[in-house]
Amino acid sequence: MKAEYFESVEVSDLGKQRKNNEDACLRISDRGIYCVADGMGGQAGGDLASEAITTSLHEVFAKAGPEEDGTLSRRIALFRKAANQASKWIKNFTDEKVIGQMGSTLVALVIDPRNPARAVGLHAGDSRLYRYRRGELKLLTSDHSAVAAIVAKLGRDPASIPAKYQNELLRCVGLGETVELEKTPVDVVSGDLFLICSDGLTRMLPDKSIAKILKRGAQDPISAVAQTLINGANEAGGRDNITVVLVKVGDISRAPNVIDSEDEEESKTPAAPATPSVADPRTPPNVSEDSSGIPDTTDTYQGDTPRTDDLTPDKTPNAAESPKGRSEILGKKTVAKKNKKFPSLGIAIGVAVVAAVDAGIWFPHHE
Repeated sequence: MKAEYFESVEVSDLGKQRKNNEDACLRISDRGIYCVADGMGGQAGGDLASEAITTSLHEVFAKAGPEEDGTLSRRIALFRKAANQASKWIKNFTDEKVIGQMGSTLVALVIDPRNPARAVGLHAGDSRLYRYRRGELKLLTSDHSAVAAIVAKLGRDPASIPAKYQNELLRCVGLGETVELEKTPVDVVSGDLFLICSDGLTRMLPDKSIAKILKRGAQDPISAVAQTLINGANEAGGRDNITVVLVKVGDISRAPNVIDSEDEEESKTPAAPATPSVADPRTPPNVSEDSSGIPDTTDTYQGDTPRTDDLTPDKTPNAAESPKGRSEILGKKTVAKKNKKFPSLGIAIGVAVVAAVDAGIWFPHHE
């Protein structure tokens, strides 16, 4: 697969209300890897979690030889290896430091090395992958969130569900020593434009607004289009960090069309397991009593979580072993952790909500 078939750009912005950017993104163009990670953890260091992912991916693919990355299935295996490596590091780090929850979403577009007309989406969490084709924007991933589970099961209007439930993720990197990435087959044609983004974009701009921006910028450089998306999210409030990766497909009509036997489509993983869940503190939950009819099981953390820079030196990870240390060796920019309280027992919400949904309990609307 030739890198020149694809043009890409990345833009990450602090937003209007955050003191720290906990998003991270990575493009390995010669390997057909494009991804976004949205860290969670507040004081505990969501920036560490997202950076652990991009650092792990960078290292795994840098060390992989051509034979390890020669087919789509092998490329996916390498990606999963890197994601699991990062997830294990994050989980062990939080356990050792006793700092509560820390994790990150992950969404990626992975191109077939031998056939640019084939790709897959890999994701965990609520960061998204879209495809814009011939004037139509299509969401290719499904959010791994409590809200998505409720909407899918009960047909509720997402706007009627309290904000505190919208902050619950049912899958993310760092919750366990391994992470289950949902795999979505993606077909690619000449002229396609792929959008990979954190929810700092999609919570500010509805899909219709995103589609209008992409349509208006159809003839513009994709760098300008990416910046217009960022500007739009900021103009709408910019309540979170905003990260956008755009991948534009060139003329692949004469490109190789090879499908290896080992690349037969594997079964997709479940969209959202009932448990476990993790609180997503990127948007502060509304802990006041609501009239949604959904059981209120919220239990929020009442004190300050120790910041990673307040830990004693002898407990600080070795620079060669820490994702942040490795990223500094690679010359990547690191960012400071923000001082912020966050729900430390949000697992109870996700477990209760999804268990109730799976049990078929109807949450009535209250006017």
